[in-house]
Amino acid sequence: MGINVIKNAVQIDDTHQKRVNTSVDDNPTEVELEGVTLRYIFTRSKYNYDKGDGNPLIYAMKGLNGFNIVPVYRKKVLERCATIVGKMLIEADVIVPVPSGNGFCLEIAEIVAGVTGLPLVAPDFIRKKTFTEMYAQYGTLPSGLIPAEAAEYKSQLRLWSTASGEKSVIMKMISPKIRHLLDPFTRSDVPTGLEDMRVVLVDDLLSSGSSLLGAARVSTTVGASSVSGVCFMSALAN
Repeated sequence: MGINVIKNAVQIDDTHQKRVNTSVDDNPTEVELEGVTLRYIFTRSKYNYDKGDGNPLIYAMKGLNGFNIVPVYRKKVLERCATIVGKMLIEADVIVPVPSGNGFCLEIAEIVAGVTGLPLVAPDFIRKKTFTEMYAQYGTLPSGLIPAEAAEYKSQLRLWSTASGEKSVIMKMISPKIRHLLDPFTRSDVPTGLEDMRVVLVDDLLSSGSSLLGAARVSTTVGASSVSGVCFMSALAN
């Protein structure tokens, strides 16, 4: 099952796998991301007129960027999502959604929890860093950046230093060119009860991996014995 996009309306098409492969036979896939086992429900690929690192399907599922999907297609995507999750060998104790301002990540986490029968734990122990915290941690330009990365990094530093310092960072507002250099999360004061627990983090879309890896580091800090991940949609295939 691939997708067609007609005037920002996303349609499911079982005759091809363009943009996103949601085949039950081909999925899930699995990768290692800096020591974290990560399972992808669906696999996305570049397409000749897509822009950025997103995908029209996930934008439509989340109701973003003007994209939309009719309820029957949305239901079909989620049903296939649950079927593929059922093929995953998940050995864990709890399911935790990666903190997000959009409810779609939680929706996918609820599917994973429902299929596996594992409890869903709110990510209250993970807090987004403020602009002040990000500037304090990343205020020095890293060495070895190419010019395009350096320009984006300097622009980000200017924003953090001049805007409200208590504003929380939003990774999707940061250029994909430098996201891999930044960790947006820190530990909150909320008790977790996750000591010695095997945690599965659920994210909607893998871009640079910085959000998921940041959440994994916080999970380890609060005592999780192991951390793995499930993503609704994969990183872009080469």
